[in-house]
Amino acid sequence: MSGQVLPVGIRFEGMPCLVIGGGSVAERRIQWLLSGQAKVTVVAPEVTDAISRLSDDGRLEWRCGRYSPDCLEGYFMIIAATDDPILNEAIAEAGCRGNRLVNVVSNSEKGNVEVIPALHRGDLAIGISTGGASPQLAARIRDQLSCQYGNEYGDYLRLIHEIRDWAQSRYSDLNERRAAVAAVLDLDLLPLIREGKLELARQLAMECLSI
Repeated sequence: MSGQVLPVGIRFEGMPCLVIGGGSVAERRIQWLLSGQAKVTVVAPEVTDAISRLSDDGRLEWRCGRYSPDCLEGYFMIIAATDDPILNEAIAEAGCRGNRLVNVVSNSEKGNVEVIPALHRGDLAIGISTGGASPQLAARIRDQLSCQYGNEYGDYLRLIHEIRDWAQSRYSDLNERRAAVAAVLDLDLLPLIREGKLELARQLAMECLSI
């Protein structure tokens, strides 16, 4: 498929997703889906020990068997993760024809979804896409950003969430809510949070808003 890759955030919680394949690459995609609390089904004649344990623990459903076109019905997203690139492309064609989200691990351009490397710091997620040209470069850029955006951003965003919730309960006007959050952002509290002084940062934020 051609066209520019558009970054988008999807909430997978409770959504039925199908992974076809049971190897190590499929395992990584499964972990990715489970991190978003998706409802995962795996179709494969054999799976890794880790996937088998996830099945035994009830975290996914493993259907022991081979792919057939009718197994795509009812799924929000399909991941073609077999060790056969030709089969993966056939799965992608059938899935895209049915207007489903499809990721092909052997060639992301054959599907309509690219799973991009992302840096996570709490609720902060920074994704890097190269349009499928070089996943290795995307991963390197992610690693470079990890030095710039440390774990303090997770605590910082939780504080900003508190301020946003307070502003939403106090102000009916959107511009006033935005101004309250902007005032806290202008305080540059990250150095304090980086030093472990989260409570002091919260106190300064509350004083700024006269809470």
